Amino acid sequence: MAKKILKMTPDTENKLYSEYQHISSVKVPLIICAVALFGCIIGMFWFNALVFSLLGLIPIAFSIYLWFSRDFYSITNRRFVRTLGRKNIVEVPIGEVVSVEFADGEDKDKKFANLDVITTIKYGEKLLIQKDKEFGAYRCLYVSQPKEFINIIEMAKGKGKSIV
Repeated sequence: MAKKILKMTPDTENKLYSEYQHISSVKVPLIICAVALFGCIIGMFWFNALVFSLLGLIPIAFSIYLWFSRDFYSITNRRFVRTLGRKNIVEVPIGEVVSVEFADGEDKDKKFANLDVITTIKYGEKLLIQKDKEFGAYRCLYVSQPKEFINIIEMAKGKGKSIV
């Protein structure tokens, strides 16, 4: 599955939707970091203050890393863009997006959900085989507004046929 980066001028592309992953994607690691930091603070008072104050920097640094390494999703009238952390960028032309589905039968009324962006075979990080057809797929984790995300991709696909 080849990852292609498309060069487009700003006058031909309009951003329709963009968001970071929902905060729940890092909730459990942040709670663990908070407990570790609390343990380091207690350790500073009862044991060696220097050692535990330096150990307390580890959960703080890890929390900052988690916060800024969340995925970022963006939909334009020309493409779907998923930025993984800060470095890896996945771009799919909107004409190559087949559909968007809730992943693993998730509840459609949740505040956030995992979505699968189904693409043509050339794109996608995993391969889906349905009946006698093959598709690519990207899993978008913790999308804050899943219904709006799906509607905007469908709208962009509808307009994308006349634009591209």
